[in-house]
Amino acid sequence: MELNGKEISELEKEIPRTIYAENDQYYVGRNTAITEKPRKREPDNRIPVAFANRLIKNLTGYAARKGDITTKWTPIKETITDDSFIKAYGKIESDSQINILNSQLYKTVLKQGKAFDVVWTETDLNGDMIIKVADVPIYQAMPIWDDELSAVKTLSKFIRYYTVPSKKDIKIGNQVLTLEAGHYAEVYYVGYYDVWYLRALDDKGQGDTERRLYTQEQPFTDIQVSSYFGNDEMIPYWWPVKNLIDQFDKVMSGNMNEVDRFNDTWLMFMQNVPPEAKKRIDEMGIIDNLQNALNEFVTDAWPRFLERNIPVAHTQMMLTTIENLIYTIIGVPSFLDETFGTASGVSLLFRLIGLEYAAVETDTYFDIGIDHRNNLIKQGLSKITNYQGVPYTQASLRNYQSSVQHKRNIPLDKTTIINDALNLKGVGVSMETVINYLPKEIIPNVVEELDRIKNDMPQPTMAPMNLDDL
Repeated sequence: MELNGKEISELEKEIPRTIYAENDQYYVGRNTAITEKPRKREPDNRIPVAFANRLIKNLTGYAARKGDITTKWTPIKETITDDSFIKAYGKIESDSQINILNSQLYKTVLKQGKAFDVVWTETDLNGDMIIKVADVPIYQAMPIWDDELSAVKTLSKFIRYYTVPSKKDIKIGNQVLTLEAGHYAEVYYVGYYDVWYLRALDDKGQGDTERRLYTQEQPFTDIQVSSYFGNDEMIPYWWPVKNLIDQFDKVMSGNMNEVDRFNDTWLMFMQNVPPEAKKRIDEMGIIDNLQNALNEFVTDAWPRFLERNIPVAHTQMMLTTIENLIYTIIGVPSFLDETFGTASGVSLLFRLIGLEYAAVETDTYFDIGIDHRNNLIKQGLSKITNYQGVPYTQASLRNYQSSVQHKRNIPLDKTTIINDALNLKGVGVSMETVINYLPKEIIPNVVEELDRIKNDMPQPTMAPMNLDDL
């Protein structure tokens, strides 16, 4: 069922942009719970700590750097050898920089709880089809979920809201559309999307100026937007420890305020004493006694010194406890732990097991989006047999299925791995199996390495033929 202009305008209000903005603030270390609290008295130090940034970067660095999340195409039968369409897919993947896109989407999922990308087709100057892929900024995204019961939420419609600050031309299909300055929306359905003008830049006229400008058909049998999650609740990865992060900031800031208040007491005493008070202090001999105590270490002078015990050890204990709780609850190690760098082998893997659990859960939901995107690309390629100069057969398109491959970034104990491989060779395991056991950091290409081994082997020579034996 299509949406009308008023419904499109009303749905924009449901985008939780305030929450998204707050999540961004925590990521850059401007934690709103401490930076935006009401100001009461001076000193008023605000010390936000970017734990969210560190947690997200740890998991992204472990499981989602550029090239860590890739698509592998395999034939549905071993006898199938025509893989010509894979080159066409590779061109789309390269042109849209999908390896980088996957990493960006992964980080957005961890930071915001969800992410989206869109696949669409255009025509080039020669009239040939181009397939493009790009992420939809989370602030522009309004997903409308299918209300059918399902283990995983699926989209029934999707709206992208955006602003055009000044008049410009955009290409839609093989036509050029002129957009005036204002607020716009693209509404995606199955097989097509609409472009809507909503209102002027000053937000006036909402509810009575919406008009549909254009409808663009698309060669897809599914909605052309893919959704990405990290968990079934669709919440940011770091949210379970948000309150602990706020408490850490509060302890840090409060302790610094106590130090400053003590310093302010000395400053007031030394610099801001009114003349009448100074005269009374002089008559009492307080300054002289204090100076004598400091200069001569007199034990019976008063006051010998002014002291305020700020519980540094207690504060440090609280901060350490909160920090340990953050890493414990989120289930990942602190890489700044002094004992972390001493672990190796199985011990290191056990320390990373919480990080692996988090990565596996994220991968489970994230891969659903990648599978959906790959199916959209196949649907687009099914309409032609030559993509931007790359010919392929429809049979190759039908006979290959995709799977998502994940690479983990962990320190390698190369000596142990090589020794294990040599031991495998020693018990009769084939050379191909041994080389496959070695990580790509050691053997980047197994096939090429096997060919080199084969070429380096001495070739058998034939003994000279003896004519008397004939």
